[in-house]
Parts: sequence; structure tokens; C-alpha cells
Amino acid sequence: MSGLKRVAGNKKLYMDFLRKFITGQEDIPNRIEEALKADDRLLAERLAHTLRGVAGNIGADGVQEVAAELELSIGKNDSAIHTKEILTRFSESISLLILNLKKVICTESESGEKESLLKEGANAVLKEGTDPVDIKNFLIKLAVLLEKYDSEAVDYFESIKNDLFAVMPH
Repeated sequence: MSGLKRVAGNKKLYMDFLRKFITGQEDIPNRIEEALKADDRLLAERLAHTLRGVAGNIGADGVQEVAAELELSIGKNDSAIHTKEILTRFSESISLLILNLKKVICTESESGEKESLLKEGANAVLKEGTDPVDIKNFLIKLAVLLEKYDSEAVDYFESIKNDLFAVMPH
């Protein structure tokens, strides 16, 4: 992913960029449309230009391309019909991107919670009468290890399986 490369693989920083993209750019198609209706082509062009750069920074190449096309159309003072067609494609691509980014961020948040539980419960041992929340945390740790194809999952499961079977209903 080119956006992640731009932040030297720093996933946390990249996720922050994606969150800022969503909050800062989600309404840009509407703002461009309003600027065009108000005949403020300079503002509309600047908004398209800014979004083009931001989309490039996060690696959203398709959005970047249609933003460049929109910026050019506005700058050349193309017909309103032609610019509106590009703006429609632009709006659709932004909407789809933001929808997908929200899904990724939600998934990452869940993964982050799992990672935190993994760190908290790394060395604990199950005992009969263990709180169900603790059992859940141990199972989440196991799931995280399995999702990562981490060979430690086998050892971890072996270390908790007898206790786990003791506390789980048969």
C-alpha cells in the first residue's frame, strides 16, 4: 500500500491519517458543488486540488486521479455539464473510499482492543472459578495468535486447554 510506505510503515500514524482524511474530506464534494453554484471556481478548484494531494498521501490513487480530472475541468472552465459529470464520479469515489476506510478503521480498532487484551493476559493461567471476562480475554488472545498464524498459538492453547475445559460447560 503506497500510503503506508509514505509513513515508513508506521501503521498507527497511517491510521491517524485515514481518520483525519475521513473527518476532513467527507464533505468536500458538497463543498465543491456549493462553490460551483456560487460561481466561486477558484475555491472549487482549490478544494479539488487539496483533496487530490491528500488522497495521494494516503495512497488513494483512484480518488486522486478523479480529483485531478475535476481540478482540471474546473480550472479550464469546462461546461457545467461536463464538470458536473466529473463531480458526480468524484463524489461517488470519495463516498466509496470513506465507507471502506470506516470499515478498515473499525476492524483496526477491534484488533487494537484484542492486542491490548493479548498484552494484559499474556502470562495468566486459568483456574476453576475464573471470571468469564478472563476466559474471554484468554480466548481473544488465542484468536489473535491464530489470526497472525503465530506458532505460539499451539503452545498457548496447550498451556490453557485443561483449565479451559475445566471451566467451560461440556
